[in-house]
Amino acid sequence: MSERISDLALLRAILEADISEYEREAFQQMFDRLDEKREDRTLSIKQRQWAQDVHDRLGLETPCENLFSQGIGHPSRPLPKYPWEQNRPLRPPGR
Repeated sequence: MSERISDLALLRAILEADISEYEREAFQQMFDRLDEKREDRTLSIKQRQWAQDVHDRLGLETPCENLFSQGIGHPSRPLPKYPWEQNRPLRPPGR
């Protein structure tokens, strides 16, 4: 089994793939319920297992959860431009 990903990311990857109409309706309903709640809701154990089985059967890649590598997020601080900037000492303890 592939590494654990969020329920919404798992369902989104399945819905983008070529699946049967029955599976598309079922997974779309699951996705809509999770997406509209915006709470800490998750799939049931059986729903998660079914979705994971379909994901593995289709051979889908695990979506990237790192926002910076997707080009959406920004690093917390600017990346060093020159070699001498890479090993700069940290600031002394706060005042």
